[in-house]
Amino acid sequence: MSDEAPGRRTDAGKAAPRTTRRTRAELEQLLLAAGRELLVRDGITLGLDSITFKRVFDHLEASRGIRVTYASVIERIWRDQSAFHIGVVLSVLDQTFSDDPFFDESLQRMVTVATNADRSTPEGRWNALFEVCRVGADDNLMLLQNDVWWPLWLNVWTWLATTAETPTTAVLAEALRKNYTASDDVYESLFSLFIRHLGFREAPGFTLAQIDTMLAWSAEGAAIRQRVDPAALEPVPHDGQRWTPLGLSFKAIVMLALELVPDWTPPDD
Repeated sequence: MSDEAPGRRTDAGKAAPRTTRRTRAELEQLLLAAGRELLVRDGITLGLDSITFKRVFDHLEASRGIRVTYASVIERIWRDQSAFHIGVVLSVLDQTFSDDPFFDESLQRMVTVATNADRSTPEGRWNALFEVCRVGADDNLMLLQNDVWWPLWLNVWTWLATTAETPTTAVLAEALRKNYTASDDVYESLFSLFIRHLGFREAPGFTLAQIDTMLAWSAEGAAIRQRVDPAALEPVPHDGQRWTPLGLSFKAIVMLALELVPDWTPPDD
């Protein structure tokens, strides 16, 4: 049996071709993708009530020419519409910034800075680290501002902060924490590569995870502020270059939490 509506009769009385037969897993991913598209377009309303089966079905038919019935979804994939709401938001929280092509471009810019760094002197190593901070901060802001998932993350935060704790909010909060952990692991690994390459280590009292978290909090706070007050993040002159306030925050954090490895010499590459 098809997961979608059977072919309709044409004016000539002949049955129109049946729609493509899809597995339950394929139909689930199709509906989740359609739900995410509606969220990107319309945002998350209180209680997620805007993402109804009917609106998702209508969106699929209008955008892809695919007709889906309630019978193919209820109890077969989700027990009810509330379960579907949770599924859509969980699928949103599974999206990561590292999937964005701009992430790779940004990473390459910072790799270029580190690769071209003068690692023969302490001053050269500090200057390279500061430049990674400056470039990384600029790109972080651009990534967060342009990423389609970032506003949805903000909406999930807001919804969780303003909604009484329920089994649903507990599930979403746990998913958000897991996504943070996964993202933190990626950024922490990359940050470790940069500082080891430049001959730095954590200063006493700090861990790499703590430093990564401080940088992430600064970036998220700056991105939120930029959405309502772009002028607050305008670059300012510093050491002969233009720095965003976020870049200066990154610089202050690494000056506090990192130190040069004594007697370090660049390894042969």
